[in-house]
Amino acid sequence: EEYLRDRSMSNNDYLMYPFDETYDNPILGRTEYQAMYELSDELLRINPDLQMFLNPVSFGPEDLKALEKLRGSVAVWSVNVRLLEKVDHIGWPNSFTYGDKLKAIEFFKQEQKNGRQFWAYQCDGPMKALDINGYYRRFAWLCWMNGITGMSIWSYNDVRPERTSGSSWDDFDFKTADFSMIYEMRNAPDDIPREPFEPLIPSRRWQVWR
Repeated sequence: EEYLRDRSMSNNDYLMYPFDETYDNPILGRTEYQAMYELSDELLRINPDLQMFLNPVSFGPEDLKALEKLRGSVAVWSVNVRLLEKVDHIGWPNSFTYGDKLKAIEFFKQEQKNGRQFWAYQCDGPMKALDINGYYRRFAWLCWMNGITGMSIWSYNDVRPERTSGSSWDDFDFKTADFSMIYEMRNAPDDIPREPFEPLIPSRRWQVWR
């Protein structure tokens, strides 16, 4: 806290993000939910003004019971976009029905009414292989239709140097897991104009999402 205060950052300028994609995954003899209860209690006891961020990925009845226990402790709920699809979910990390989704959405909207934030994100890939309209443009419409006020995509620029040369300009296949939304001028081919200089060059994916 002192480090952040020294840099003129208040509690409204950052979010505490203990777990990525929380569900009933076992961790050190308890689930991620249970670990989140313990951690949020401890952090909020240290400073009740800290803001917690959570992005749950499972929405069955047991998950909703677990999330209910965190009501009021989480400032920003960011759900996977699969929650907004009007179909049953079959697959990772757990299966749940469209009816389960409706109950979960109602929970998050109630939290929103109580001053919490309701965001959405998606994390599929490789992103260069996905439909621009479906993955990027439609995502924004789904958020708007559901009253969601924050959205994010994994990720802005994630090139795996162990699988490629480390350049998002490289050709890709389904093994590279390229998630880039921008290109970098330092790796650009020779036929890319250098004037006007633009160190970060947006892809069509980034432009459509923006």
